[in-house]
This record gives sequence, C-alpha cells and structure tokens, in this order.
Amino acid sequence: CVAWGQSHYQTFDGTNYDFHGLCNYNLVQDCVDNSFAVQTRSIPCTGLVSCPRNVTIFIGESLKVKFEPPQLVRVNGALVTVPYSGNGVSIGSHGNHLYFSCGLGFRVKWDGQSSVYVTVEKTKMNKLCGLCGSYDNQPNNDFTTSTSTVVTSAATFGNSWKANEYGESCPDVADRSSACQPNSSLVATAQQVCSKIYSDAFKACHPLVAAEDYYHWCLEDVCSCNASNSSVCACNALTEYSRKCVRLGARNLSWRTPDFCPKQCSSGMIFNECASMCPLTCTRRASNSSQCNSDCYDGCECPPNKVLHDSSCIDVASCPCVHNKLNYMPGAVLKQDCNNCTCKDGLWECTKKTCDSTCSSLRGGNFITFDKLRYKFHGNCEYYLAQDLDKKFTVTIKIYPCGLHDLSTCTESLKIKLSNDTFILKKNQTVMVNNQLVTLPYFTEAVTVKSATASLISFHAKIGLELTWNGDSSTYVTVSSAFYDKTRGLCGIFNGNQNDDYTTLEDNVESSPIQFANTWKVDSACQDVDPSVTAPDPCQVSLQRKVPAENMCSIIKNGDAFTPCHSVVNPDYYYDNCLSAVCSCSNQDCLCPALAEYARECSIKGMLLDWRNASNCIKQCPVGQVYNECGSSCDRTCAEIASDLDVCSNKCTAGCSCPSGTVLNNNNTCVIPAECPCSHQGITYEPGSRRNSTCSSCLCSGGRWICSDIDCDNLCPNNQVYSNCTTLCDPTCENFDHECVASSVCTEGCKCPAGLVLNEDTKTCVNRSACPCHDGGKHYLPGEVIQRDCNNCTCIGKKWSCTKKDCAGICSATGDPHYATYDGLRYTFSGKCSYVLSKPCNNNNFEITVENIPCGVSGSTCTKAVTISIGNMTIHLMRGRLITIDGVEISLPKIQNNVTILKAGLFVIVKSSLGFSVMWDGALRVYVRLSPDYKGLMCGLCGNFDGNGGNDLKSRNNMLESRVDDFANSWKVDESCSDVVEDINRDTCKINPHRYDWAHLKCSIINGPLFKSCHAKVDSNAFYKSCLQDACGCDYGGDCDCLCTAIAAYAQECNQKGVHVSWRSENLCPVQCTHGTEYSPCGKICSTTEQSFPDKDICGEYQCVEGCHCPEDHYFYN
Repeated sequence: CVAWGQSHYQTFDGTNYDFHGLCNYNLVQDCVDNSFAVQTRSIPCTGLVSCPRNVTIFIGESLKVKFEPPQLVRVNGALVTVPYSGNGVSIGSHGNHLYFSCGLGFRVKWDGQSSVYVTVEKTKMNKLCGLCGSYDNQPNNDFTTSTSTVVTSAATFGNSWKANEYGESCPDVADRSSACQPNSSLVATAQQVCSKIYSDAFKACHPLVAAEDYYHWCLEDVCSCNASNSSVCACNALTEYSRKCVRLGARNLSWRTPDFCPKQCSSGMIFNECASMCPLTCTRRASNSSQCNSDCYDGCECPPNKVLHDSSCIDVASCPCVHNKLNYMPGAVLKQDCNNCTCKDGLWECTKKTCDSTCSSLRGGNFITFDKLRYKFHGNCEYYLAQDLDKKFTVTIKIYPCGLHDLSTCTESLKIKLSNDTFILKKNQTVMVNNQLVTLPYFTEAVTVKSATASLISFHAKIGLELTWNGDSSTYVTVSSAFYDKTRGLCGIFNGNQNDDYTTLEDNVESSPIQFANTWKVDSACQDVDPSVTAPDPCQVSLQRKVPAENMCSIIKNGDAFTPCHSVVNPDYYYDNCLSAVCSCSNQDCLCPALAEYARECSIKGMLLDWRNASNCIKQCPVGQVYNECGSSCDRTCAEIASDLDVCSNKCTAGCSCPSGTVLNNNNTCVIPAECPCSHQGITYEPGSRRNSTCSSCLCSGGRWICSDIDCDNLCPNNQVYSNCTTLCDPTCENFDHECVASSVCTEGCKCPAGLVLNEDTKTCVNRSACPCHDGGKHYLPGEVIQRDCNNCTCIGKKWSCTKKDCAGICSATGDPHYATYDGLRYTFSGKCSYVLSKPCNNNNFEITVENIPCGVSGSTCTKAVTISIGNMTIHLMRGRLITIDGVEISLPKIQNNVTILKAGLFVIVKSSLGFSVMWDGALRVYVRLSPDYKGLMCGLCGNFDGNGGNDLKSRNNMLESRVDDFANSWKVDESCSDVVEDINRDTCKINPHRYDWAHLKCSIINGPLFKSCHAKVDSNAFYKSCLQDACGCDYGGDCDCLCTAIAAYAQECNQKGVHVSWRSENLCPVQCTHGTEYSPCGKICSTTEQSFPDKDICGEYQCVEGCHCPEDHYFYN
C-alpha cells in the first residue's frame, strides 16, 4: 500500500484514490489481533504540491515509533540514531529512505518526505483495515469505514479513519473536484509537462505499469500547484511512477535532467533511480544476493570503480581494513599467532606458516585440542594426552573425579616419556625422573624441568615439546610445527582439521568425545565412562550455589580487570567453566584458578591483565591443609600408599601440605592413613571392605589390600588355562596394545595360553587379529564394516581401516539462531538482518542468505526467510508463504534449470546440480549440504569448509575474529542494518525468570532417557542449553515452535549419526499426518512419491528425513 504526495493513495488491492485530509489517520491497522497500527499525518505547508508526512507505528500497547522530517526517529518519545535495533524492531536507512521491520508480518518504508510504503505478508489477509483497505483481493470493498460500512466517497471513507490525539479536534474534509478545470491555462501547461510520462525516457516502464493513473495524478498536482516552475509540481507523480516500475523490474531509467526534477549528490556520488541496497564497500566487493539484485531505491551511490566508505566514495586501494572494530590503514601489519597479516585493498592478506600449537586440560574435565576443538570428559584413569606417532614423546595424564558430588575432574599426575627417560610430575611440584625423586631445577642437554612460579611446573624438551602444570587441574602441552599431523591422544591430531580430532587408538573417528576418550586409557582395566549418561550441570545439581557462582564469575564478563581482553579472547567459554568450577567446588579455592585460566589465555594473545588484586585471589591453602615455609616434601597420598612407592626424601619446601600423620585422599581431603580407600579395576572400596577374587580374599586396610588364599576348585571357561600367577597385565583384546600400569602381583586364576589374548566379550582366547573393533560403544568382529559419513571402515585386527573419500559438509542454523558450521563450530548470533549463510568466496555461482527477525523482546531472533541465488535465478523460501522462483509462486515438486525442489516429510529440499542443497522446515531450521569439491573455498556464516572449525570466524575482509558479532556483522547483506553488539551477559531465562521452570522441564527431554541411545553419538549438553535459551526467550508467541525446534535440532543430529528417536507425542510437539501417511523420525524421500527426479543423488543424500511418509510399499499419488 502506498500513500504519496499531498493526497494520493493506492490500497493493498490496487484501488487508487485521492483524499485531502490533513489530520492523523490510520493508514494500516490490524483490526483482528490489534497487533500493530501505522498512522500518517501531513505536516501543513504552503506553496508546495506536496507537504511532508509524519509516520507513527504502534506495536501493541507498549511501543511507539515515529518518523519525522528530516529522517528523525523517535522510539517511545526518545530520539534514537539509525540504524537502530531494539524492542523487537529494526530500523535502517538507504539514502533518504527509512525502513522499519519487525516480526509481526509487515514492513514500512518512508522516503523522508511524503511517500509511505507498507508491505504485509499474506498471513495478514482479511485482518487489516484503514486507508490501505481490507487486503482481501476484493477492491470493491476497499472503502470500508471504521464502522464497517462500504461507501463510495473517498472523503467519507478517509474521514472515518481519523486517529486524533487526546484532546485534538481535526475537521473532516469533503471530496474535491478536479483542479484542472476546462479552459484553464493551467491545463495546457500541465499536459505539456506531464506528457513526459509517455516519452521514451519511460519506455521501459510502459509494458510494466499503466501510465494513465499517474498521468492523471500529475495533471492534478500541476494544476493545484502554485510554484513558479510548473515542472517541479510534476516530479512527485513521475517519481512515484518511476518507483513503481522499478519495483516491477525496470532498470537503467534516466528521465531526470539538470532542468527537470534534478537530484543533487555529494561526496563524489551519482544519482540512480535504482541504487543498490547493497552498495559496494571496502569489505563488500560483489553483490549477488537476491535482495541486492531485486530491491533498490532512488538515491545516490558511488560511480563505477569506486566503493563506499564512511559515506564517501574512494578508490579500493585507499580502503582500510577492519579488525576488532578498529580500522587499519593500507599497509598496516597485524600478527596472528606466528603469521603476519597485511592490509591491502581493504582485505587482510596473511602468511600461512604452520604455527606451534597448544593443547589444554583444564579444570572440570574441559579439554581443548591442538586444533582448538573443545570438549568435556570426566574420566577416572590415566590417559594418553598426547603422543607422537614416531614415539619421540608420550604424555599421559592421570585424572579423577573431585569436587562436590564428584562433579568436577582433577589432575593427579602427569607422565612424560622421551626415548629412555620417564618424567612424572605430581602435586606440590614433586618430580620423578626414571622413578627417582629429583629436586628442581633439573637440567640435561635435552630437558629442563623447573618451578616457573611457586605453583607452576615448567617442562621443556629440545625436540619441540613444552608442558606446564599448575599442580592442580590446568595442564598445557605445546608442540612445535615439526609434529604437524603426527600426534594422537586426547589432544587430537595436530593438523588443522577438527573433524578428525576424535580419532581413537583403533584409528576410528568417534562422534562422541566420551567414546573417543575412553579408548585412550593407559590401563585398559579402568572402567569406561558411560557415554549414554549425560554429565549433570553442577549448577543444576547445587542450585543454592548457582547465584553465588554467577556473582563471583561475573568478573570475567563485567569486571574492569578482564573487559580489555574481550576483544581478543571470547570470555563465554571461560565464564561457563568458572560457573562449573565454583558450583562443584567442595571448598572456596575454585574461583581463582578458573580466573587464572582466562587470564593465561589473554596473556598469550598479548593482553596482560592485573587481575589478582581486583579479584582478591590471594593464595590460600585448601581446607584441612596448612602452609609451611619449610614443609616436608613427603606429602604422601592415599594413592601413593596403595602403590607401595617409597621414594620420598625429606626436603625443605614452601607450600601447603597435610598435617603430620595425615595423607591426601582422592577427594583432596586430609585423612589419617587408616581412612584411605583401596581401588581395584577402577572401583573404589572403603576401608574395611572385602573383595573376593578367584583364589583369594582381600581386606582393604590403610589404603592397601591384604590378601589371603582360599580354596579354588573352579574350572576355567572355554579355552583358558589355570595358572598360579595371573595379573591384571595378562593380555586381552582390550589391553594388548596398551602399556600396562596395573599391579603385577600374581594371583591364582585363569588366563590365556601364550600367544593368545582374551576376548572379554566371549571369554575365549583368540589370536590378536581376531579381536573386535569398537564404535559408538558397540563391538564389531574382524571383517565387519561400518559407514562413517561417506566412507566405509573395515575392522582388521582391532583397527579400523577406512576409505579416504572427502565427504559432504553440513551447516545448520536453528532456533535463536544457533549455527553449526561445515567444520563443526557451534555459536549463537542474534542478528536482526539478512546475512550471507554460505557462498563460494571467489565467485558468485550461488549464494544462500538468511533473514532473521526478532521473536522475543529479550533480543531473541528467528529465521524468517531463506533466499538461494543461482546465477540469475532466485529461489525464495519464506515462512507462511508459497515458494517463489524469480517472484513467481510455484507448486511442488518442481524441476527448473538443473534445480530440484520438493517437499519431503517436514522439509522443503532444494538441490542444485552445482553441488549443494538446502533443507528447510518452513520455520526455524535450515540445513545446507555441500559437495566436498568446495572444501576450503567457502565464505559466510557457515565457515570456510576446510576441516578446521578453529578458523571459521573469518570476516568478509579475511581476518580471523575472536568475537562472533564482529565476524557475523561483516556478513550482513544490507549495510543499513545496525551492527549487533552481543550482550555477553544476555541470559533469556534471567530476563524472563517466569519461563525458566517450564523451559527446564521441557528441554530436559534432551538429556533424559528418551534420547539415551543418542547420547553416545551426539553430546546433548550444548543442545539442552540452546533449548533453554530459546524456550525462555521466544516470547512473541510461538513458544512451542521455539521449544520444538530446539528438540528437533538435537533429533536431527541423532538422525545424521544413525540414531533415530521417535520423540514426538500428542503432548509434545505433535505432527498431524494426513492422506494415509504415517509419522516417522526417519523416512526415505524417494519412497513417498512416484515422481522421477533427473537428479538421482537426491535420494541417496536424503535417506532419513523426519515427517509424514507413506507406509512401506505405498507411494504418494495426486
């Protein structure tokens, strides 16, 4: 609907009329739901054919947005700057035009003068009223008054929609006769001026828009205008005609001259009737999105070979580069790790050296691999942390459950093997070399071990290995670039590819970090961590600790000491770790080490922080321990007693230790030795406990087992043989390729004959080549084959041998939205604009964009539309609308220009022969599948698809950003949208605390038993947290949409890993199937229709799609 000039209107259903009212009027109003209203008022003026208008937009009863000349914007009375984003709305500008959008299905554009454009979605049909009519495709009832009466008089209709301010009285107006009276001298002048609309200058418009109405309006304007230059009076009508035909596709119009309706531009710009909505800038060198191609405005833009920067046109060579929101001039050099990045033509050009890399094992079971993949693992054993394939070094870490309710994980010791030397690092800076206790510093030609600080041990080997440990739970292993692609273990493979970081001892790539970590046990007798059980959030278990933990850890996000680092190290990960540490802490000494982890990362990035004074982190001893300037170095532990080690020699050591006569147990508590527990095969036994083995009975006393023989008449099963000396090191399929660290004490029992190993599943003795392999917690016999992505893996002698095909990449945007890149990086970005989701970096063969709109006053946004541009073809998928190709609605299935579009289950699938496809659920879930041919060639919110999620936050100007908002803002389609500055303290459940209990109850299904079969394949914690934030934040209605999307996003990940969970019910996110179809969490798309698609690959790519499908042996017809 359009209102323009002094009195001209065009309704949604195409009725053109004149109304000369000067009051405030309801231009558009939602008369059914009362969700919004758009009002307009002409500002009195003299001597002009058209006076400017004010535009006022009401959202419910709580929000009022007002546009006033010249481009002033007020929100609830307060003047705001544009672009503006807040209160669930977005306001941007292009030239003199202001644009308003929100999530309620309408948009408003104002040209800063008299023209107002309101665009509504089809969902608003039969709901609207006002000067724009009813929007019901029936023009004959457009003059429906506010009393629901259809009239013929435009004045009577218009007067009825007055919206007077409180206390205001504004007179009605009457219908006017034509200003162009017969025999008037004005008529000839008007006809001469307005006839330009029929000239060749508008030739491109004539087939698109009938000129008669605009010619009539032009005559009226000129006849009623008292300007000295009559051509000025024609400009409004001709401008509106030009805008209408441009909206319908006309381009390259040039009807203005220096003497006829001229437009002046400054800053080196030129005027264009169709200036790009996505102007070329220093960071945007090409525009291929459909919005850029199909939508434009009449205004000023830069000439060819120039780009826009700070409202001026400049040469590309003069463009600055951006990093961390700062501009750097051409030639500037920044350092990223060991590489230098130089600013050239507005882009960063970086060297590509392989840098040294660090792996971290942090408090609370948090691990960061060499390739910067983050995961949690709460183990209770000794594990291979990092190992060189050439066996130049091996680093193992011994960890155990600790903290309140054993919800945290602590480090007991570290072991480093170099050639023939073994170094063991224990708490309190105790170091053993080849089983001999040494004092620090310790030097050889190849190794240096020293106290870096009072609590930090530093280990350095000349081969290119460094290790630091704070004696508690923060361990850092750094390897030089010489070990690129040569490491294995919990630290992953150092090769820049996060996708293979979960490579197991059997050369299998697990999807679950727990399954992966279990395989790297040093002692195969240790009990595996159950991957199907989701580790509880310590702050959920100890709710009374949650608020104090948030208050203490908030210094990371809000404290002056840490905020300078936010631009180089995102604090979210370390803040979450801090919360877990404090909530699971059994004493008061967990905050400072957690803060120290963030401070260390900041210092690596060159940001030195003075934080200890600000956080009151003064060194104190743990509860129960005492500080001595000269304490004993024989700080024995229950574990040392159990191991019968006797290597302690008293030396004067400053630090904390247990009081005399007590030792440190596994819970870091000082106890008398008599209270020490014992352990056997990973199970802990309290003092005084007994256990019976095959031929003996053992008593736990003072941390040691005291065993006595008993009669043993049991026969050995299968082909095992009885022996007087069996040990935990006897070879089995589980341990034959592990170093044995178990006790070698002999006991009577059954064992395998020499040369054979025990298959513990069948209790039979087999050759090593007959041992099974493992994947996802399941056992596979030699010769069995599993599929991992697009590769087949065959079990051969306990090792998986896999084909080496490059597989397709999958990127997703779900919910708020939460993004997962092709390379597995997960992040959340609540941008309220259109963004490039994915495109090739170096060409415009295709581009996929997403439009996000507010769906909650707390700042939550949701995906409203997906646009796919392929060459000159544009496919538009918008919620609540039919799919369009180049603006034309289509029915499905559809095949056009080597693109297949079909409906499958809950999804619409668009597949292109260019090697990509898009799957959209019509609401809040978008998945992009990409051919491996595009590896390393992609740009956008989905990352670069090079296998390394650690470098996915690369901005449009080719710089790796640490903040998600800096990265994502650079991929805006429309520069007029405001940049989003992520509120790092934003917690939708705190903003809407009344929604938390409901959200927690519903979202807990993800961590619950219903999805237990998937927990070993897909970590559920991240999806639970996303669900919680979406369910709390989605408060524009559609609560269940946001909740169901979050759960469905996890179910989809499970489907991709081969675990199909039927989770929907009548009471939870039901799906109603019709026409004989049946719901399935995993249905094949090519069994649901008899349509034969030329692209046969689509059937293979989408063999598992949730939704309604025909029963087996049935096809969907007609």
